[in-house]
Amino acid sequence: MGRLPAWVMISVSVAPLLVVGDAALWLVVQPDQIPAFIKFLPKLVYILAALKLVAIFPVVIRLVRSDLVPVILVKRWIGCCAVAGFALFAIASCAIPSSAYSRGAIAAQVFLLLPLVRIALAPLFVHRGRHG
Repeated sequence: MGRLPAWVMISVSVAPLLVVGDAALWLVVQPDQIPAFIKFLPKLVYILAALKLVAIFPVVIRLVRSDLVPVILVKRWIGCCAVAGFALFAIASCAIPSSAYSRGAIAAQVFLLLPLVRIALAPLFVHRGRHG
């Protein structure tokens, strides 16, 4: 079975940092666009959450097919992430007034906070580093 290409593994890990860095640089260069960016920020959170959701599936599939980690550990990892996500969502829902953010926005932000893709990529990175 072929391995995940290095550029895919690196881009999944580094892409969020590049997006944030580019957005910050754009706002520094064009400060008059800050109100428009703040207005667009909730949509950006939903877009990033959707991209992260799309990115997690091929990574987990590759992780399971590589036999680097037993399937039961992947299931436990997903369960722990779900419990942590629900706990963070419950805390945030109680702490943040419902008039400030919608429940969907809070859920998307909690989903972005969880390091799902990075943790799933760790065994693949280690394997590639030792045998690549």
